[in-house]
Amino acid sequence: MEATLENQSWSRVVSLFRQACVLHREGKHQESRHIVEQDLRQSIATWTKFSGQEPGVKRSKLEQMFKEEQRRVDDAWMVQSLVVRQFSRHILPELSNRLVAEIRGSLANGVLTPFAIAAAESEPSFEPNDPVRIPFDDVEGMIDFLNSAERDEMRGERRLIAA
Repeated sequence: MEATLENQSWSRVVSLFRQACVLHREGKHQESRHIVEQDLRQSIATWTKFSGQEPGVKRSKLEQMFKEEQRRVDDAWMVQSLVVRQFSRHILPELSNRLVAEIRGSLANGVLTPFAIAAAESEPSFEPNDPVRIPFDDVEGMIDFLNSAERDEMRGERRLIAA
């Protein structure tokens, strides 16, 4: 039973330290500090009570765990940054381009997609006679404009001005 308590308390120590590392990486220094100074300290004390190891062995085990967990969090953070960068640079623009092409095709053929129908049924959020300026890199703005273009085209109320 004591081995189970030791394992459970050790798992809690590792989990708390990992959580503190992640919070620190996210810039949540106060929350990270709270975990390290209060929760982690208390969990280490609990683990120490249940561990039958010598003090030097306990210290070494903690130091090794600190290094390993910090490395894991750093590695995970780097991978996350790479994934976000790849998604932002390659996948998101491709999806946006496909969506814009589909919407344009639907509008050109006079076929409304469910998304375009929903947009056509909603109230405009601006004055209809005002020209719409959509920055070149504002894909969401272009999509919103295209979704309501058919309705407005029938009324002749909106002009697109390149910004």
